[in-house]
Amino acid sequence: MAVILGVVMAVMLVMNAMLFYVLRQAAAATRRQVKSNFVAEMEAYSGFLAKKRNESRRIGEEKDALQKEIESLEGVMLSLKTSPFYAPRQVARELFIPTARYIDDEFFDNHKRVTDMLRGMDYQKIVERIASTHMYQGNRDDYETANDLLSLFNMDVSYELCTMEPELQLKLTKRLTTGKGRAMLDRYLLSREEEGEEEFDVLSFRSFLREVRTAQDPTMYIRTGHRELYEMDIKGQTEMKHQYDENISEGLKIIYQNRSYDFSIYRLRSRK
Repeated sequence: MAVILGVVMAVMLVMNAMLFYVLRQAAAATRRQVKSNFVAEMEAYSGFLAKKRNESRRIGEEKDALQKEIESLEGVMLSLKTSPFYAPRQVARELFIPTARYIDDEFFDNHKRVTDMLRGMDYQKIVERIASTHMYQGNRDDYETANDLLSLFNMDVSYELCTMEPELQLKLTKRLTTGKGRAMLDRYLLSREEEGEEEFDVLSFRSFLREVRTAQDPTMYIRTGHRELYEMDIKGQTEMKHQYDENISEGLKIIYQNRSYDFSIYRLRSRK
C-alpha cells in the first residue's frame, strides 16, 4: 500500500512539475510579447510626436512668412494711396464674369426614371439568371472542412494557443486535427514554407481558413434594403440567404462565389 501511495505521489509531483513548466513558459512568452508591443507602441508614438513637432515648426514658419508678406503689401497700398500719381480705376458695371453651373437640371428626372425601373425589377428572374449562368464551381469539401476547423479553433482556443511558443502551437494544432482537417493544415504549412515563413501562428491559420471558406462558399447572398424578402421559387440546388443592407435604397445586390452582382442604388450617407 505504501508503495502504491508513493507511486501516486510521484506521478502527482511529475504532473505538477509539467503544469508549472507549461504555465511558466506561457507567462514568459506573454511577458516577451507585451514588452515587444509596448516598445513598438512607444517607438511609434515617439515618431508621431516628432512628425507633429516638425509640422508645427513648418506651420509657424509659413505663418511668419505670410505675416511678413501681408505687412509688405499693406506698406505698398499705403504708399499708393498717398502718392499724387495714383488714381484708382473704376470697374466697368457691364463686366461679365462667367460662373460654373453646379446643378444638373436633368438629375432628378434621371434619378426618378432609374428608381422606377429598379422598383419594377423582377428579383426572381435576376436570381434565376445568375444561378443558371454561373453554376457553383467551388469545392464543397474544402468549405465544410474550413467551417469545421474554424469552429474547432474558436477564439477561446486560439487565444490560449497564442500564449504559447510557435513550436508548441503547431504541436497541439496537429494533435487536434485529423483527416481532412490535417490535410488542410498541411496545405497551409506548405504555403507558409513557399512564402519563407517558418514559425507557425494560429491566428494566421484562422485567416487562411476564412479565405478558403469565402472562396468556396456555395451560398448566394441576396442583399436588399428590405428587412424581409418575398418567397422566390428558384429552380436548382443553389443555397440562398437574404441579408438586410440599410444602405440600399432600391434594387438588390448579390454576392455569389466571391463575386458581386450589383443592381442597386445606395442611399445618401449623411455626415454625423
